[in-house]
Amino acid sequence: MLQQITGNLLVTGIIYPPAIKTEDKTKFEATLFLEINATQTNAKSDLKQAISLLLDPFSNVSVAKNIVNRLNEGGSLADRFERFFFDKAKLKTTSVVSYGVRPLVKLQGNDSLFRVWDHAEKDDLGKENNPQLLQEYIKFCAKEINFFIAAVKDGIPNERWTSDKKQKDRILTTTNINGFINCLRQIVEHDKTHAIQYYKSRMKDIDKFPFKNYRSSQYVRMGEDMYMRYFAK
Repeated sequence: MLQQITGNLLVTGIIYPPAIKTEDKTKFEATLFLEINATQTNAKSDLKQAISLLLDPFSNVSVAKNIVNRLNEGGSLADRFERFFFDKAKLKTTSVVSYGVRPLVKLQGNDSLFRVWDHAEKDDLGKENNPQLLQEYIKFCAKEINFFIAAVKDGIPNERWTSDKKQKDRILTTTNINGFINCLRQIVEHDKTHAIQYYKSRMKDIDKFPFKNYRSSQYVRMGEDMYMRYFAK
């Protein structure tokens, strides 16, 4: 490893053995970055989540991050999440990953999609040695979340399905999305997962739900209230 100070900037260069693989280089550089930032200024959460995808793809955070990436590619939330630091009018990716999706897709618990995933080899996922199986689980979770969010969207006027702050009654806030996902957790826990038409029929008047009553970290209560209103009976 070579270091050179240029002005006030410390530049570090890494010399690798000729035979080292590109994948191993990437993992080493990501690990080094995290180690440096553990004692210096902490890296932002979104960057840490992105690095986790490289270093620990089977972790709950990495699984959740991959799922949100899929949600951002297609479905009712396509291109609604922040991708870059300059995306200002979009959903906070790190918050939805950490507080919405991650608890829903963990590999244990009655409120996890893992419990209802019908796959013959699902118990092998915990061994963390089958990338293809991991991708199948990610695909399943993204599909189930997309179904539920699409059912919500079906009952919302088009002009409200936006994150634009100029829209007075906008639906696409980070709190609301985390609330929807926490409602789905309640549905999973109470064994009421169904196809999209069931969700649509239950939430026909979702546009009348008092979204304004929930602020910031109240998404868990919002999810519970949604469940009691639309699915408990």
